[in-house]
Amino acid sequence: MNAEASLSTKTDAAERVQRASAAFFPDATRIAPMPDSPDLLRVEDASGSWYLRRWPAGFPPARVALIHSALERARSAGIEVVPKVAALAGRPEERIIVIDGVLFDAQSALPGRPLARARAGLRPGGVALRLPATPPDAVMADLIETIARWHVATAPLTTAQGVPDFPLLTVLERVREVWRGQRERLIPLAATSPAVRRWLRLSAQMLPQAATALEADPDSLRATPVVGHFALWPAHVLIERAADGTERLSGLVDFRQAAAGPAVLDLAHLSTHFGGWSGATAEETLGRYSALAPLPPAGRRLLPMVAALDLIAEAGSLLEVAFRLPTRGVPAPSSQVRTGAVTLVNGVEALAGLVGQGDTPARSRARPWVHRPKPLRAR
Repeated sequence: MNAEASLSTKTDAAERVQRASAAFFPDATRIAPMPDSPDLLRVEDASGSWYLRRWPAGFPPARVALIHSALERARSAGIEVVPKVAALAGRPEERIIVIDGVLFDAQSALPGRPLARARAGLRPGGVALRLPATPPDAVMADLIETIARWHVATAPLTTAQGVPDFPLLTVLERVREVWRGQRERLIPLAATSPAVRRWLRLSAQMLPQAATALEADPDSLRATPVVGHFALWPAHVLIERAADGTERLSGLVDFRQAAAGPAVLDLAHLSTHFGGWSGATAEETLGRYSALAPLPPAGRRLLPMVAALDLIAEAGSLLEVAFRLPTRGVPAPSSQVRTGAVTLVNGVEALAGLVGQGDTPARSRARPWVHRPKPLRAR
């Protein structure tokens, strides 16, 4: 593309954004781009602060409609930490505008700051990295309970015909495909990185084990679908300091991956992306969640397998950036990125024993008989 064509393309894109902004907020007092999020524009008017989003080319309008319906149901159920959906000016029933084939919507800005920075680094192509982080206990409790209430509020939407879905077997196939490419790219880095070597060994062992457990009962988690967030990361969790000085959950954002699917996908993210996998963390997550939302037995039983699939793919993705070979003109990854990669690999390793057992409890060992002489009776 020559310089003139490139400039024309940028001008056309800017004009579409301006037209979309005017369609939602004709009386905007401030419009500002978001440097960390090129598809977002911050807009302010008399009603408050909003984010105008330009959705990627080809993004299914049905999924945007599902996201809007889920957000509206959640807020109607009293879940105020998710965004409001803006309507077009003068057209209160319309929440999407398409300009020259590009889809736009707008959602309210929420208070607080992200639990973790969204751009501690970039993947090739400028995609922001997803990094784990450990929240304060009160924030984690709020988050688990919010997800449980979200699932209850939005579950009725899953019965609609043609609702976008994300079944577990689709997750499994995607992880398999991603893992093959990651493995090829990471093998050359193994000689200089113990974390890469651990990932290569563990993922090759655990992926078939997790797949066997999930493929053995593919219908077990379809009975009670929810509308899941399916991208729960610290960068999508907003927190702010309360009056008593404690930090609390103030926002949950970025619902781009939302779809109908099993609740265990969100529970796996809660158990692994926020402090790393441990038995205690998983039990805390399951306990708080099941106190507010129904969880089928298969959800509890298969949680380690689903968590392992997620961590294998996410750890491999982060390892590629954290331990890549030096390249001229490409900045070296930060220590935060390397720490995050190792944290995810540690989670894979922590799950190895559970995944190796399969989806049934380990058989208890029979107690060996011990023959002792009978005590002598006193005479």
